[in-house]
Amino acid sequence: MAMKTSRNQTKHVGSSPKNGKIRVLILIRHAKALHRDKARARGMKDSDRPLTKKGIFRFTASLPSRIREIESTKIYHSPFLRAEQTAALICDQLKKLNSKCAPKMKALPSITPMSNPKFLMKKISSGAFMEPVAMIVSHEPFISNFLELAFEQKYRNEPIKKGAFVRILISDELKFRSYQIVPSISSEET
Repeated sequence: MAMKTSRNQTKHVGSSPKNGKIRVLILIRHAKALHRDKARARGMKDSDRPLTKKGIFRFTASLPSRIREIESTKIYHSPFLRAEQTAALICDQLKKLNSKCAPKMKALPSITPMSNPKFLMKKISSGAFMEPVAMIVSHEPFISNFLELAFEQKYRNEPIKKGAFVRILISDELKFRSYQIVPSISSEET
């Protein structure tokens, strides 16, 4: 069993299956969006806050190294604009890195900031997200709450920073094996 480290944090739970396939679920917190106060002043709903130019730049600058090995995937995202825009950035970058890659995007209304992560847990346990790699673009506290549910006491609840990836390994038996938090190029929240 490995312990978490400060930057690229890995937590192993149990042993790896000997001859089973490992699936990868990648949870991604959306890139930096327009601040809530500014959006409110403009009469925008929280769900309509777009990504900022700075957020787009920082997120896309770190994408190639984080998704290079991914050939094809489905990208699920919250219906909130900032998550959809982040998913579109990933989709575009996957196509640039591999011309044969044809990722598909799909909105999931059950992965908004305050959604209950038990729904996602049930979907995974029922065999949903059976692709070798599935990506889910969501929000805090949803991602932290999901990790706490999936890894129980083995996860120290700490917020996932904007633009960060959390790679989760899932065995054929649909058991969560480990997770790794991969910060964005700049984990600055402002």
